[in-house]
Amino acid sequence: MPTEVLQALANAGESKFIKFADGQTMKLHFYPELTTTMETTFNGKRDKPTMRFKFMVTDHDKAGDIPLEYQNAKEWDTGSEVAKELREYFEKNQYDLQITRRGVDIGTKYRIVPM
Repeated sequence: MPTEVLQALANAGESKFIKFADGQTMKLHFYPELTTTMETTFNGKRDKPTMRFKFMVTDHDKAGDIPLEYQNAKEWDTGSEVAKELREYFEKNQYDLQITRRGVDIGTKYRIVPM
């Protein structure tokens, strides 16, 4: 079977999104050149759209030298505060980061540490 088919079968059923639980830590490799923005609303407040930043990431331990198209890249969207902090690391060419979530809902904070 072609490599693309084998990879698709290996990733079947997995979510394409990164979701953190309170207290969870993940080691992620970021692809800043694939970052996009989107407007969204929360709790039905259509009159107050919020800008979100969508980052493409892979599991740090699997990133290595494998080309992105053969990895299971996932989306992680954040608000502007976290996006600004991530940008500071990207400007230093630090793309492998350990992220820990603390809190829930609007009280959520992320601790970001370069690896």
